[in-house]
Amino acid sequence: GGAACTTAVPKQKAGTATSAPRTDPCSTHGVGTVNYNAHLATLEAGLRLVNVHAQRDGTLDILLGMVDQAVRDGALTVDQVRKRRLYFDHGVLIRPDQIPLLKKYNIGMTFQTSNLNNGFEIERKYGPEYLKWLMPCKSLLDAGVPFVVSSDQHMIDTPEQLNVSGKLYFGIWPLIEAFVTREWGGRTWGPDQRLDRVTTLRGITTQAAWFLLREKDLG
Repeated sequence: GGAACTTAVPKQKAGTATSAPRTDPCSTHGVGTVNYNAHLATLEAGLRLVNVHAQRDGTLDILLGMVDQAVRDGALTVDQVRKRRLYFDHGVLIRPDQIPLLKKYNIGMTFQTSNLNNGFEIERKYGPEYLKWLMPCKSLLDAGVPFVVSSDQHMIDTPEQLNVSGKLYFGIWPLIEAFVTREWGGRTWGPDQRLDRVTTLRGITTQAAWFLLREKDLG
């Protein structure tokens, strides 16, 4: 998943030496690790790589580099990658320079409403300048990159299940609303990344069907 794997530079804590080494937050899935090699082998075997968690831009760098490597190795052509409809999950932090690569390979992203809550931690730990990387839905839309909007929550059968991870969710509409307003936790996160209502509905219906390779009979 790479919840901390990012190129964003943490704020300097008071009393911390600037020379203190920084732990590599991408060490569990970087190039050459077991995780990387397994995913690369899957890709080069001609299988479809989907549902791989790419929460932050550092992990997305690794995954995009993996696709580059598969193409360089001759295992796949760019056109073959595009036809696979690969997609990665969460997209909490995506840098502007990564969007053209997603477009090049026709790689989709999934976005979850509750991940707007990460804005508090990103602002506190890294600084407000990095908030422009937070779930840039409109930027992907404008670039022609496919994406899905979703809740990242299980289906609810009983009232007791409304309380998921200490948060209350009352049906699908408040979750959709957050993509239109970009409001979460009393804050507005990246108003320039708001989606219109029709695009949001498509993102959770017909676009989701496209990700499942079933756009002809779902959504």
